[in-house]
Amino acid sequence: MECGNITTVQLSGLQATSSTTCNATRLPPQYKRTGRDNLNTYTMKLTMPQTKEQLINIISQADVVADASTLRDNINLSDQGVDSLGMFNIILSIQDHYAIEIPDEDIEGLKTINDLASYIKSKLQ
Repeated sequence: MECGNITTVQLSGLQATSSTTCNATRLPPQYKRTGRDNLNTYTMKLTMPQTKEQLINIISQADVVADASTLRDNINLSDQGVDSLGMFNIILSIQDHYAIEIPDEDIEGLKTINDLASYIKSKLQ
């Protein structure tokens, strides 16, 4: 299968979308067709474990804790040493990585890795 990642930025509405284009007729089950017209555009459906693994990598790259792999997914990140600036960096990194926008009013409810993973999964569906 021949695939490549493409990030498309739409200035109207200030939204960015990320997609994967593929020149294939049979795709693995984690992909779903999202294209219109004659475009073969597919997005990957993430499972919760995949999302959590990606979140750990994002947190690690944001460099807000000494060892992100030791973070527990059901405990508040603030209780695990992530301060407000660190949380801000994590949110920005998530927005960049997944090409989603997280409104300020949603951020208050995102306290654990589980919260973040569920939120990302809901935004990508």
